[in-house]
Amino acid sequence: LVTYDANVGVGTKCLLNGVDVVGDARRTTPTVVAVGSSTASTAPCTPAGHVLEGWRLTGDGTLAHRAGSALTESSGSSVTLFAQWRSIAGIPATITISKADGGAVPSSVAAGSTTAMVVTAKDAEGNPATLSPYEIEVIGTGATFQDGPGFAEGTTKDSAWPDRAGTVDFTLVAGKSGTFTLKVTAVDYPKVTATTSDIKVDAKKTITITGEAKLEGRGILTRISGVTTGLALPARVKCYLGTPGAVKTSTRTDVGADGTFTCDMPFNGGSYFATTADGSVSSDTISVTPLQR
Repeated sequence: LVTYDANVGVGTKCLLNGVDVVGDARRTTPTVVAVGSSTASTAPCTPAGHVLEGWRLTGDGTLAHRAGSALTESSGSSVTLFAQWRSIAGIPATITISKADGGAVPSSVAAGSTTAMVVTAKDAEGNPATLSPYEIEVIGTGATFQDGPGFAEGTTKDSAWPDRAGTVDFTLVAGKSGTFTLKVTAVDYPKVTATTSDIKVDAKKTITITGEAKLEGRGILTRISGVTTGLALPARVKCYLGTPGAVKTSTRTDVGADGTFTCDMPFNGGSYFATTADGSVSSDTISVTPLQR
């Protein structure tokens, strides 16, 4: 006969299915077991914030049996085993990653942008998990850390201790392009991790143009040559004669697979600029010197 004693003193809550088990009798469980049986892996009740390590032969003794290990007592004997508990307060059980403003991890970030992020770690009771530093890693390409407590400028893997709230703040700096994920690991409890979905760096959308007035056939035209970045293909651009506040005329053209385009405008020099078809991205205005005949 084995009697399992929760080994929790009177006045201390001992929970069974979330309800406090009141009374010494309900905090013990006599069990008839066969020779070679294993010790119980659960106790009659559990003190809040603890996990069962195993069983003692006396209430204040040392650990004699790991939970679930084989009984070594002789057949037909009677023994009382007393629970040995380990506190889980502050030990990480879950990790979440979010934006510092409480928003979800973004699926994309703009090239060259900064994004403030936060790691929040909780123990099994939902309290701050402060008993381990946390390693944060950028896996892939497209982002590095901004200089901050625990994080060196331009690195992609660093660690820091959480504050009293169980949080670690850091800032990401997006590069020109790429795709990456974030992985967080509790350094002292490496089985506790969290990983984000892919985060894409949206390349910055730009248009850069040059121009030249030239003789073509019997007439003079101005050829606008442009280069784009970050535009989703297929794409079209508009070339304008004039300035953004004083447009005289315009023409449309397609952007090539290499991001370049050409507009031939039937004018001899002047001011020119180009935009995406929807006008959301614009080049600088350039001045083209007229061709002297």
